[in-house]
Amino acid sequence: MKKTLKESGGSILFRLYFIIISLVFVSSMKGGYAQEYSEDEIVSKLEQVVANESEDYLDQLEEIGEMAESYIEQKSGQCSGEYASFVINTNGEKELKNKKLTKKEANMCHYMLMGFRIKYTKLAFQIRKKQLKKQHERQKQELEAMEKKRVHELEALAKKYKQ
Repeated sequence: MKKTLKESGGSILFRLYFIIISLVFVSSMKGGYAQEYSEDEIVSKLEQVVANESEDYLDQLEEIGEMAESYIEQKSGQCSGEYASFVINTNGEKELKNKKLTKKEANMCHYMLMGFRIKYTKLAFQIRKKQLKKQHERQKQELEAMEKKRVHELEALAKKYKQ
């Protein structure tokens, strides 16, 4: 099945959006630490958007998308073995200790990250589908109103010819 120009254009814009978000994230990382978000926080925000009937859902999705990208980037680094934690040494002081994940731990970490990405994607598309249904319903109502108006005009014109 061939894609229309509109479909492929949307696909290109979607990819471009994530490239831009990635670049913004990388540039913000150079200046310091990015804010850390939790999986639960991101999913909760998405579920709130699903439950709301807000018209500014695109702005909300963009904001949540930035949070998700930051979380995924941070978690990917952890899954790849870039993992450090604070440990209390014998003197009772905090000490930064780098740890390497085992292959099994890394695989489990990536698996859990994929689970988050799947959940995020499903919720994001659920929001988009809900909004498209609302938009479609509005368009259907407008079309029905135009049909009634046109039929009424034609019926009035037909009465002229009937006499």
